[in-house]
Amino acid sequence: MESHRATLADKHRAAHRNLRPPWKPGESGNPNGRPKRRTFSEVAYAFLAEKVDPNDRNSPTRLERLCETLIDRAIQGDMQAAKLILDRVDPIPRSAQLAVTNAISADAHLAILHRLRHGDPILRFKGGGPELSTG
Repeated sequence: MESHRATLADKHRAAHRNLRPPWKPGESGNPNGRPKRRTFSEVAYAFLAEKVDPNDRNSPTRLERLCETLIDRAIQGDMQAAKLILDRVDPIPRSAQLAVTNAISADAHLAILHRLRHGDPILRFKGGGPELSTG
């Protein structure tokens, strides 16, 4: 019985002897690492950076067209679009969000968006800090 175990172990070793990796201990079997893949963000940024009409050098990018559409919807009264724009353009710090939840009315949001759309400056600096310009 002992000799039978020895022959099985020898057969097993012989069968698996050539399965060892061809590299030396301490050396990586994959020196370049896992192949790099583009993330969703990288693909999305590349897509948004492309011109809407590649043959027209004055054509807006997809991102510019997206922003234009979003601002137009906000001006027409789409409050979700207005909130999205204001959250990105002038985010409220997390600590202040609790205190100032509804301090600015929907009409004020739309007025700010309208002024941004037409290139009007909305902030005036006085005494070291910005103030909302009213006119």
